[in-house]
Amino acid sequence: MNRTAAGAVLGCLLLASTLVGCGSPAAKDADTSPGAAEKTQTPPPTQGVPSGGAAEWTPPFTLEGTPFLTFEKDGLRLDLYEVGRTTATRDSFYSDRDTKQNLWPAGSPVVYVNYVLTNTTNAPVFVGSTGPSVGVHAKSMPYLGGLGAFTQFEKDQGAAFGVARDFMTTFPDSLEDRPMLAPGQYAAVGEALPLKTGEAYEYSPRVTVFPSSPAPSDDGKTLYFDAASYTFS
Repeated sequence: MNRTAAGAVLGCLLLASTLVGCGSPAAKDADTSPGAAEKTQTPPPTQGVPSGGAAEWTPPFTLEGTPFLTFEKDGLRLDLYEVGRTTATRDSFYSDRDTKQNLWPAGSPVVYVNYVLTNTTNAPVFVGSTGPSVGVHAKSMPYLGGLGAFTQFEKDQGAAFGVARDFMTTFPDSLEDRPMLAPGQYAAVGEALPLKTGEAYEYSPRVTVFPSSPAPSDDGKTLYFDAASYTFS
């Protein structure tokens, strides 16, 4: 199961007590071509590029965009970039229990964010194959699944903004082949979020890390970064 499908299933489980209409939504007759996303491309970066280059196992992505938050812990740095804005091409999975209205219908504003994870140590770091996971919450949408559960990452839109939904180009055949970030190297994963300008979003990142020589049975440890907030304008 890919990340998008897994996220939808998890979102259904977490939000079932609050919402109705969880399932596979019908696609809307909307333009999902890259050109539709390019019309709101964000500005180029305002911070330096990591020195070690992108890991060979991560999908191609751009470092262009607007960096808006940085998290650091135990030799790992996570930079968040806004890479573009567009609109949802389909309804979200969820409807309000009382009003029955879809919580983020097709045509609602969406922001694409790139999560760039960098190894700032002098030694290799093994990380989980799904990369960093970032819980994003807003007071106006207080649902357990977080904001990421309400929008679909559209492959064509992501490609137009230069981001990918998967952390790895292909997932490893063996648990012994966990992705490794060499010193200075970085990798990234993208996410589409509902865009509510003027409201603070709280970001709570985490990533799984492993010993320098991980065994197949090693579950690793979860590294939690301190939460931080940001408001899109």
